[in-house]
Amino acid sequence: MHLFGRLNCFLLILIFSIPLLISLFGTVYSQNDNLTKGNNSQNNDNDDSTVNELIQLIGVLGGIAIPTAGARFIVNNWQQKKETSEIRKEILVNFQESIKDYIVLMDTFVAKILLRFTSTNEGEYKLNDILPYGYKLYGHIQVPEIIQSLTFSVPDRNLENEDFLESEFKKFEEVFFNKRGSVTKFLSGVRQYYEKEEILTKKVYHLWDELMILHHLICIIMRTKNQNEFVSLVKEFNTILEMSFEEMKEFDHLLVMEKIIVN
Repeated sequence: MHLFGRLNCFLLILIFSIPLLISLFGTVYSQNDNLTKGNNSQNNDNDDSTVNELIQLIGVLGGIAIPTAGARFIVNNWQQKKETSEIRKEILVNFQESIKDYIVLMDTFVAKILLRFTSTNEGEYKLNDILPYGYKLYGHIQVPEIIQSLTFSVPDRNLENEDFLESEFKKFEEVFFNKRGSVTKFLSGVRQYYEKEEILTKKVYHLWDELMILHHLICIIMRTKNQNEFVSLVKEFNTILEMSFEEMKEFDHLLVMEKIIVN
C-alpha cells in the first residue's frame, strides 16, 4: 500500500475512535464518581449529574463534528490529487503536440529525403551512416546484407527531382509554421502550474533554440547542390537532433516528477 493510503487509513481510524474514547471516558468518570461520592449530599449529586450530561454532550458533538471534518479533509485531499493528475496529463499532451512533434517532424523529413535517393549501387556514403536518429539502424537485430549495402547520393537537380524536393519542403514548412501556437499553449501550462516554472521555462527555451537551429540547417540542406556539403550538413543536423531527443526525454521525466500547484 502506498504511503498516502496508509496515512488515510490511520486518519480514518483516529477520527472515528475519538468519539468512542470520549464516550468511554464519560462512562468511566461517571462510574468512578458514583463509587467515591455515593454518600454525598443531594446538591453534590446534582452537580455530578450536570457534569456527566456535559461529558455525554461533548461525546455526541464530537461524534458528529470530528468524523465530518475528517471526511471533508480526505475528500479534499483526493480531489486535489485528481485535479493535479488531470493538469499534468494535459501538459504532457501539450508537450507531445508541440516540442516532441517538432523534433519528430524534422527527423522524419530529413529521413524521407535521404531514403528517396538511395540505391544498392556502390557509393561513397553508407545510408545508415547519415540517417537521422529515429531512422538509423542500431544493430539490435541481424540486418540483411542488402540493407547494409544501401548508399546515398545527392540527387541531380533535374526537373523530376526538383519537383519532388520543392513539393516535400513546401509541405514540411506549412506544418512547421502552423504548429507554432502549440508551443505557446504548452509553455503557458508550465508557467501556470509548476512550482519550479522558471527552471522548466528555461529548459523549454533551450529546446526551442535547438529546434530553430535544426530548421535552419534543413533550409540550407535543401538549397545546397554540393554533395560533400550536403552530407556534412546532414551529419551536423543529426548530431544536434540526437542531443535534442535525449534532452526531450529528460524534460519529459521532469514534467512527470516536478510538483504542480493547484489553487
